Amino acid sequence: MESTFLISATAGLLASAYEAVGDYRNAFIFSERKIAADQVLNVEKNKRASEDLLIKYESEKKELENQRLQEQQKFLDLSIRRKNEILIGFGVLLLVLVAGWVYQKKKNEELDLAHRETKEILAQLKVQNEKIELQAKELELANLALKESNRIRERLFSVVSHDLKSPLASLQGCLNIFENDLITEKEFRELLPRISSQTEVVGRLLENLLEWSSAQLEFNRIEFSPVKVKDLASESLNFYAQNIKTKNLQVFNDIPDDLQLILDRERLNFIIRNLISNAIKFTPKGGEIRISYSPEGKGKIMVSDSGLGMNSGQLQALFSGRVASGKGTQGEKGAGVGLMLCKEFTESIGAQLQVDSQENKGSTFSIAFT
Repeated sequence: MESTFLISATAGLLASAYEAVGDYRNAFIFSERKIAADQVLNVEKNKRASEDLLIKYESEKKELENQRLQEQQKFLDLSIRRKNEILIGFGVLLLVLVAGWVYQKKKNEELDLAHRETKEILAQLKVQNEKIELQAKELELANLALKESNRIRERLFSVVSHDLKSPLASLQGCLNIFENDLITEKEFRELLPRISSQTEVVGRLLENLLEWSSAQLEFNRIEFSPVKVKDLASESLNFYAQNIKTKNLQVFNDIPDDLQLILDRERLNFIIRNLISNAIKFTPKGGEIRISYSPEGKGKIMVSDSGLGMNSGQLQALFSGRVASGKGTQGEKGAGVGLMLCKEFTESIGAQLQVDSQENKGSTFSIAFT
């Protein structure tokens, strides 16, 4: 537009319209344009007024010069009136400027408020973004845990297919030979210790697998309750009383009588029972097994033996993912599943399974609470 008056009027209407819809940024821009246009109009108005006054003044001056004596009083009155008009003009201009300043201040306050609200929204978005990142990390950890769980299952199925198949095939072969009268009853009786040993291996493997399967199905149903650890250890020792007697082992239950821990009884029972079973397996006749408790850190339960022990290579491979089990001091066999499940169960009750061993000097397995 070429008309400053139209620019001022249009800018005022646009500013009011943007303000009504809450677009303060454009409202502020057009308000500035209106003020600028108004200032130009005022300048032009004052300029024209000044020019008009100057022309009129010159005319009247000439007329007064011609009629100075007759119109002296009129001239004085006119001068006073013109001064008053100028003062009023300046007063109006001052009011306009003050109104513009007040309006501008209000707009600035609105802009400050909008800026603060924007900062608050950005802060909320930042918090939400951090939550999303945390959830992504939790999902990643859950995915890794699932992969590890699947890897454990694959190892277990491999163990089942190998360690169950071999002894069962051997048992079936022995029974078929006896059933077809290919060996005498005396010869069959000589095979009974071997059959008994293989049956024990199969039973132990099935027991461990059932424990593990049950834990997987009810992994989130861990039941914490007060447990007297000494009584629990005594139950496991009684369970293997015949094995201990056969190998003439010295067993010491040094757990304090008043020691009571809050944890899942069945899982701790499984762990201690398997650690005692391994200690019996790898301790020679006349050896020693000791179950004790140390208050070190948050406490730990220890199962020690004076058995075969392990070298550094065996220690590194113990929890590396390879399921393997050596023969005991009397040729006892195992599937290698027990320790792997002990480690998983120990972690599920908020502890770590630690091992300290020296070859030909024995081993100590610790359930260290964290």
